[in-house]
Amino acid sequence: IQHVEEQSKEMTAEAEKKHKRFQELDRFMHYYTRFKNHELSYQLEQRLLKTAKEKMEQLSRALGGSEGSCPDTTFIEDAVQELLKTRRILKCSYPYGFFLEPKSTKKEIFELMQTDLEMVTEDLAQKVNRPYLRTPRHKIIRAACLVQQKRQEFLASVARGVAPADSPEAPRRSFAGGTWDWEYLGFASPEEYAEFQYRRRHRQRRRGDMQSLLSNAPDPDDP
Repeated sequence: IQHVEEQSKEMTAEAEKKHKRFQELDRFMHYYTRFKNHELSYQLEQRLLKTAKEKMEQLSRALGGSEGSCPDTTFIEDAVQELLKTRRILKCSYPYGFFLEPKSTKKEIFELMQTDLEMVTEDLAQKVNRPYLRTPRHKIIRAACLVQQKRQEFLASVARGVAPADSPEAPRRSFAGGTWDWEYLGFASPEEYAEFQYRRRHRQRRRGDMQSLLSNAPDPDDP
């Protein structure tokens, strides 16, 4: 009986190990699949830069524009550029998220912001991928601005510390030449990133000043 019990324990332990390995493989495949999906979307959406002008010319003719007119394609090209920047960030976010500590607060915040960014990105992709650009110009511009905002918020959150515990601290002022350079972060130039940092610090300072004023204000009910 003792021998049977020992065999049973060994079989149970082996089954648990196999189950754990299966769970790890399943988890890896989830992250890898999401990584490849965004990579494929990036490759497909790169072609939109070439077809943007053709789509706008078709739309211009449909609205009665002359053949010699040169329709403004800036807004759709800008939207595609925002889409491509965000696809690259989302693609890289899955290998990054794979190494975050499971069931930690950091991972929960990271995944919430990641999902939020994916939702607005897919919405923009749907708008610019339509064959004849049925979406009005102002809606495409609004969607592109929202994607840019969510992307910058996501990256700023990671830079503030939503990161693996054993990862080196991300640089906060100079990003030139490193992994976290301004282009990787999705900004058009170092100046644009510096302006974003200044506005963020200025908002925090103003918020602190306002709270200080409110706390020091006299109570109107006091004699």
